Amino acid sequence: MVDQKINIAYKEVLVYDSNNKIYYPNSNLANYKIHTWYTAKCDRLHEVEQELGIKFPYQMTNSEDENFCRILGQFNSQKFEGFFDDTFNVFETYSLDDAIEKDINFIYPIILFTNDLYHNYTTVDFDDRLVNKVLEKKAKICFIQLTEGFFGSQERDFVWLTNLSSRYNFDKDHLIFITANLKTEESKKKLLSVGAVKDNFTIIPYSYFQHNLWFFNCGKMSDNAAIEKLKHGFTTCIEGNKINKKNYHFLCFNNLPKLHRIAIFGELNTNEAFRNKFITSLGSSLVNRREDYLEQIYNYINHNYKHGKNRLIDFFRNYDSTKVSLYDESDREINKATTLNMIAHNDSFVNIVTESLIHPSSIFFSEKLFKPIFCAQPFILLGNPNSLRKLKEYGFQTFDRWWDESYDTESDFTRRLEKVVDIMIEISTWDQDKMYKITNEMESILHHNFLTMIKTDEIYETYKKLYF
Repeated sequence: MVDQKINIAYKEVLVYDSNNKIYYPNSNLANYKIHTWYTAKCDRLHEVEQELGIKFPYQMTNSEDENFCRILGQFNSQKFEGFFDDTFNVFETYSLDDAIEKDINFIYPIILFTNDLYHNYTTVDFDDRLVNKVLEKKAKICFIQLTEGFFGSQERDFVWLTNLSSRYNFDKDHLIFITANLKTEESKKKLLSVGAVKDNFTIIPYSYFQHNLWFFNCGKMSDNAAIEKLKHGFTTCIEGNKINKKNYHFLCFNNLPKLHRIAIFGELNTNEAFRNKFITSLGSSLVNRREDYLEQIYNYINHNYKHGKNRLIDFFRNYDSTKVSLYDESDREINKATTLNMIAHNDSFVNIVTESLIHPSSIFFSEKLFKPIFCAQPFILLGNPNSLRKLKEYGFQTFDRWWDESYDTESDFTRRLEKVVDIMIEISTWDQDKMYKITNEMESILHHNFLTMIKTDEIYETYKKLYF
């Protein structure tokens, strides 16, 4: 809990609530082509005004219909405070004009969902009044990219930040980047050591999806009622482990087809060791991407792959990627981050978590990892190299007592995949009794990981870094 406010300033306020409080701001970089299709038309406000028959700024009356609220609700994507836990009203919002007039300290946020800004633009042009406030140490410019782990995967990301900071004579207290790539501090230190960047910006790694369980919409982690609901759900899963034996060895839900997901999906569907022992899914594409899948297997899995590269190639030669492989629902458009099939999790021994990214320059944990932790289920994590090491730094425990986790340190994807499949083949030989016995042997670790997941330390440590 904190006893200090964090003031947030927005250049343009679009919607006020019925009490005249700021409800939705526009992007602080509205005219830059960086806004994804699933957020708002930040640079085309006239289209929204015409569609709804309003003029901005608009004040809510609480009589708006569902469609009206849905369209306006897309601007929720630009609320800095919405990414964090505001159970105790930590954040106070202002227009930029008001913040400057009141002469208060404030954060000026820039919300990012892709890498388009720092890859497609060489710099950002800031309001002179804002720059002056930053140099007076009355304001901080804060970039935030938390729903993906893109930032910091390339050296040029850091160079872009250091150049921006140098342009305005900022120092590391002036310019902040909050990122879900948990490897960025380590990467920055390496670049500093060789003189590739200056120490004129601050990186704050933040495990966003740990603190925002989209699949369990019960509130924020500082909300006692929300925590009680989470504990009840977890306890139900733990008790289920004691009562029920697992009918499946593996669970591996996949949405967007990527190399590692394609590979695991192919293994599950073609390896005789796994026959009738798994639940899996794979998202579809609008056009048949069979050749893309084959190209990824050809190019990124070595010819000496010990479990048989040709078997995967033969499977995908006849695969129609336009036909989604579903297990539990028919709506292919729904964001899988918001859904959780507890029955499938509780009916499967181990979750093969195919994370969003596998590149060695990132470590990113999405909701995919926290679903098995909530469901009291062990996991094998096929993501970025050294992800398990990072998890342990965050206080989590893993499962090296029961299987070899050396796959985590393998930077070569083929070797990492081989080691994961080795573990899966070993587990596939276990009968229901052995899976039941081992699941219950793991209870203390499963319980520890749940309690670690619901800790709020990182949330409030991040707030402290935003104070003046």
